[in-house]
Order: sequence, then C-alpha cells, then structure tokens
Amino acid sequence: MLPADVRALAWAPVKDGFSARFSCGSRTYRYWLPRRDALSGRPRDLAAMRRAAEKLAGEKDFRNFCKMDIVHVSNFVRLVYGVQVTEEGPLLRVEVHGQAFLWHMVRCFVAVLARVGDGREEPSVVDALLDVERCPRRPQYLLADERPLVLHDCAFDTLASVAVSSSSAGVEHTSRSKRQHP
Repeated sequence: MLPADVRALAWAPVKDGFSARFSCGSRTYRYWLPRRDALSGRPRDLAAMRRAAEKLAGEKDFRNFCKMDIVHVSNFVRLVYGVQVTEEGPLLRVEVHGQAFLWHMVRCFVAVLARVGDGREEPSVVDALLDVERCPRRPQYLLADERPLVLHDCAFDTLASVAVSSSSAGVEHTSRSKRQHP
C-alpha cells in the first residue's frame, strides 16, 4: 500500500498509551552545513567546532540553547549523549544524539557551532551559554535554518522490532532486536 519510494524496514507491536514522541528513549538529529562560510568563503574551522561540540555533551541546563516555552516547559535540563561534527564531501554533518530535546535546541546548537567555525565566536562561548548564573537568558543569535535538519533515528527501549522481509510470508520473525542507546 506504500508508494515505491517508501518502505517499512521493521514493525513493533505497542501497548495502549504508547506515544512515538513521549515513549522515545533517545533521538539522533543530523544537520548539514556548507563546509565554507557563506559570507567569507573561507573553510569553517572544524577543530574549533569539534572543541565546542564536545562541551555540549552531558546532562546540563540548555535554556540558552532553545526557544523559550515557559508555558509548557519548566525544566531545561536535558541529557545529550554526544555532538559530533564530521566532513561529508563539501558539507559538514553535525550529529546530535540525546535523550530528549527542547524546542529548537538542535538548531541553536548548530547556530552557535557555525559561529565558532566561522571565527565569530570562540569554543568557550558554549561554556558561557551553559553557565545560567552568568548568562540567565539566551542572547540574541539567529537560529540555524530548519531545512537541513533531519530526525535521523529514534530508539524505543521497550520495543522489540520485527524485521520486514521480502519473502512470500512478508514478515520474518527471526530478526527481533531491542534498540539500545549509550
């Protein structure tokens, strides 16, 4: 019943009350950036971006890396397993893996990392933004564009998936796996 360019790789039975959003154990986002700064044309400083990205890992208060939603959110602490910046041909891939995210958090990460890569900020800007005593509200910086942002993966700890096969039976029950995150 799916179009030719959409296919199911696996499925899992779920219990009543399951929510794809709230039952998710971890998520991985990918964001694609040009390797070169659009304004200067210079290559971005990958080493500086990586130093800044390392500072984002851990359980921290990320209120300065999100669009505030004080009506619905009172706790700004989130667990980020890791942020990696890698080269992919003419592009840079920023991959963010975490338990849960605040509104526009990944786009804020990328905006700050791009500023570091372009030489407009030092990697220590991340330390300053994470120090909510010293910097109690998000400074004015533009969010990274939403178009290069991709939700790459979601892990559901409580689900055992069943791989879909192209066999005549349609479902292969021998390939059950339980996703894990670090």
